[in-house]
Amino acid sequence: REESVTQVVERSLLGIASTGAVVIFYKAEYAFGFDLQASDYAVRATDSGIEISVKKPVLVAAPAVTQLRYQVLSGGLFTDEKSAVLRLYEEAARQAQRQGETMAADPAVIALCEKRLIAFLHDFLAKQPGVKVIPQITVAYR
Repeated sequence: REESVTQVVERSLLGIASTGAVVIFYKAEYAFGFDLQASDYAVRATDSGIEISVKKPVLVAAPAVTQLRYQVLSGGLFTDEKSAVLRLYEEAARQAQRQGETMAADPAVIALCEKRLIAFLHDFLAKQPGVKVIPQITVAYR
C-alpha cells in the first residue's frame, strides 16, 4: 500500500510565529496469515467435504516500510522541516504496524487469506498418492 503522512511544523521565536508543512510518502507491505500450530486448527470431514477450523488471520510479520520520500509543502522562517521529516520516518514503521493490525480484521484480507489456505490444502491433497478427487474445502472461524 502507498501511505502518506502530513505534518504541520510550528515554531515561535521572539513572539514571531512561523509555520511550515511536510509530507512523507512510503510503501508498506503487510504479511497476513493463520496461526497453524497443531493446537490452533482442526481439519474435519463434513457432509459436503472438508472443513478447516482456525482463528481469524493475523499480521504475521512486521510490515516492511520502503521507498521513504518526503516533500516540503511550505517552509517556515524558523521551522526545521528536516527534523520533522526524520520524526515522521521514525514513526512510519509504528504507524504501519498499527495499520496492519487493523487491516487483519478487514473482510477482504480475511477472504484472501482464506482463499490461499484453501488453495494450499487443495494442492497438498492433490499431491498425495491415490487421491483422485479433492472434496470441497471450507473454512470456519473459532
